[in-house]
Amino acid sequence: MMSDGRQAMDANQTIGMMRAFDGVMLRYGLFPCEDACATVLIVAGRAEFIEKYAETVADLRRAGYAAAILDLRAQGGSERRLEDGNMGHIERFSDYPRDILDFFLQKVEGKMPGPCFLLGHSLGGLIALSVAEQAPGRFAGLVLSAPFVGIRHDRYPAFVVGAMAWLFSRTGRARQRTARPRGQPARFEDQPHTSDRARYERNIAAAETDPPYLLGPVTFGWLSACLGAIRRLTRPKALAVIDCPSLVLSAGRDALIPANSQARLAARLGARHLVLPSSGHEILQEVDSVRRPALEAILGFFDECLASR
Repeated sequence: MMSDGRQAMDANQTIGMMRAFDGVMLRYGLFPCEDACATVLIVAGRAEFIEKYAETVADLRRAGYAAAILDLRAQGGSERRLEDGNMGHIERFSDYPRDILDFFLQKVEGKMPGPCFLLGHSLGGLIALSVAEQAPGRFAGLVLSAPFVGIRHDRYPAFVVGAMAWLFSRTGRARQRTARPRGQPARFEDQPHTSDRARYERNIAAAETDPPYLLGPVTFGWLSACLGAIRRLTRPKALAVIDCPSLVLSAGRDALIPANSQARLAARLGARHLVLPSSGHEILQEVDSVRRPALEAILGFFDECLASR
């Protein structure tokens, strides 16, 4: 039975901090499950945090899967080193997959029930692709939810956005924001990412910590680094290294990631591809009529992977 969208983290968990390769402190969560058949390593998207996945973690555990998740550097409860901790910035994309692999090796592999699956959403999907490429043979399966493998912009074509990001990041303006920051989180009516008001407002409330988890706009440096990673990781040569079964979930109403970019990735990866026509970008934060088939597809995929081992 799926939870109702108000699921909170329970006492049977570990929330801790670990030191990254460069000294940055990263917040992580480990969620064991009695008699677990495997562990799901969740790679969150930009501006997301552990608590936003409480409902998904609960669903996984009810299905017999333990879960592990890391707050990406400079977001959630992980350390932020810029003067403005609300800025979405990263110096090198490679820091993301290195953090995830270090977390996996230090806290998950050999300590939580194997085998391990990767489940990445949006930016986390791009990071998960990089992790799977760098660590062939370590994961039993890969699920990508609305993966960040392209960019949709209201005013400019994608190639113009990429050129601007490249130019700004190489002319001393890498830490300049790509947009003006909002004073407050978007109202439910003003955002296109989920049609579930209860889940949206629950996540906004969960982010109201001190300091708050919510992030402002990304920088040109962040955008340039991620677009470079997309170009590299979506080439057939890079995808050919990924040796585990894969599933791509796409949102039919995705306002951020172009549908053709996701379809092309699925084809090149040889992945099973499920399109959810009425879903916004945040598939696992959608209304039950959208979220339920997505979750069932994920769990069914995991079960099939285990049965074929």
